[in-house]
Amino acid sequence: MQLATGDGTAQVRPSLLGALHGEMVALDRLGTLSDLQALLPRDMPGMPKSFAEFGRAEDGRRYYLPWLQASYIMVANREALAYLPAGADLDRLSYDQLGAWAEAMRRGTGRSKVGFPVAERGLMHRFIQGYLYPSFTGGMVTTFKSDEAVAMWQWMRAFWPSVDPLSLTYSNMSEPLINDEVWVGWDHSARMLPVFRARPDDFVAFPAPIGPKGRGFLVVVVGLGVPVGAEDAEGGAQLMSYLLQPSVQVATLQATGFFPVVGGGDRSGLPPALGNMARAIDLQAGSDGALPAFLPVGLKALSDEFNIRYSLAFSQIVLRDQDIREALERQGSGLASLLVEAGAPCWRPDPPSAGHCRLR
Repeated sequence: MQLATGDGTAQVRPSLLGALHGEMVALDRLGTLSDLQALLPRDMPGMPKSFAEFGRAEDGRRYYLPWLQASYIMVANREALAYLPAGADLDRLSYDQLGAWAEAMRRGTGRSKVGFPVAERGLMHRFIQGYLYPSFTGGMVTTFKSDEAVAMWQWMRAFWPSVDPLSLTYSNMSEPLINDEVWVGWDHSARMLPVFRARPDDFVAFPAPIGPKGRGFLVVVVGLGVPVGAEDAEGGAQLMSYLLQPSVQVATLQATGFFPVVGGGDRSGLPPALGNMARAIDLQAGSDGALPAFLPVGLKALSDEFNIRYSLAFSQIVLRDQDIREALERQGSGLASLLVEAGAPCWRPDPPSAGHCRLR
C-alpha cells in the first residue's frame, strides 16, 4: 500500500494502519494487509476471549488486531434498582429478569419506566439486530425467521406493555433519562454521555442482558494492521503492541471516547461518565457467553434497506400484533433478496459463508 503526498512528487509506505472493522475486511480482500502472526505474540494479554478471533481470516491468518471499541449500553437510574427482582444481579441480568424488572417498575410507579429510541432517528433496529437476535438465536441474519426468533418475538411482545409508549417518539435516550421520563434505557454509548455528565451520581451503566444463547451485543471495532510493503513492518508491530498496553488504552479512552479492548490500567483518573460506561463495556465483552455482533458488512448502498427489514418486523409483530411467522416470512424474503443483490458474506455472530449470507 502506498499513499501519494499532496504534490504527487513522492510516496510514503505506512507501517501501521488503523481503520474500522468493515474497512479492514475490505482491505484484506484486496490483499493489502500483512499476516501478523510472525510480527506479534499469538495472544495479547488482557484481551477478552470474545475478541480473540477478530481480524482472523478463514485460513487462520490474522490481518488485524482490535485496538478500540464503541458499543451500546444499558443505563439505569439508581431509583430503579429498588424494583430489581429478588436475587437479580445487574451485571448478569437475564432478559426474563429485565421483563420482570420492567413490570415491577410499572406496577410500583404506575408508569412504564423502560425506554428505547424507536423514532426515525433512533437506533432501535440495532438493539434488535445486535442484542435480541444474537442473545435469543445465536445469529443475526441466518436465524432471522428461525423457531428461536419466533420465541424471541414472543418475549418482546410480552415485554412491550412495560415500555414507555413515548419510546415511539424518542430518537435519543439521554433526555428522557435525565428528565426522569424513564428510569432504564438503552442507546449508543456516545448518546449516553450527557446522562452521566448531567447527573453523575444518579445513574449506573450495566452490560447487555443475557438470553438463551448468551450475551449478545453490538460492537464497533477499530483495528490495527500492517500494510503489505510497509516501510518498517517491525516498527509498526511494536507501535501496535504499545497502543494495546492497558495504560495507553485508558489514555486513548480519555482522549477520544473510544473504549479499550484490553482490561487493566489505572482508571481512577477517568471522568465518572467514562469510568462508569467503561466498566459496563468491559463486563459485556469479557463475560462468559459473550456474543459480539458486528455492524452489517458488505451491503454497500443496501445498508438502509437491511435495517428497514428489522424495523418492519418490529412494527408488524410488536406494535401491530401481526402473526409472527407470517411477518418473518415477509421480511425474511426481502432480506434474502438484498443479500443476493449485494453478494454479502455472513458476518459475526453468524458463521462464515461460502458466497452470500443465507437465511435458514
